[in-house]
Amino acid sequence: MTEANQQHRTRTTGPDFAALHAALGERLTTDPALIANVARDSSRYEPEGSPAALVTARDTADVQAALAWAN
Repeated sequence: MTEANQQHRTRTTGPDFAALHAALGERLTTDPALIANVARDSSRYEPEGSPAALVTARDTADVQAALAWAN
């Protein structure tokens, strides 16, 4: 893991992401460069803003944790 990526991952311990980071660890990132790589699809839709975080789920439990946090 690069130093820049580690710095972004550590920022996820802030008040907004503390519980999600506790559940997902390194599968949660706020690194804008990593997020930018997956934030768009092939449609012509141009979203306003950008995602605050990226969850790289490895199983359904990770998805459940992310959805429970978001709800």
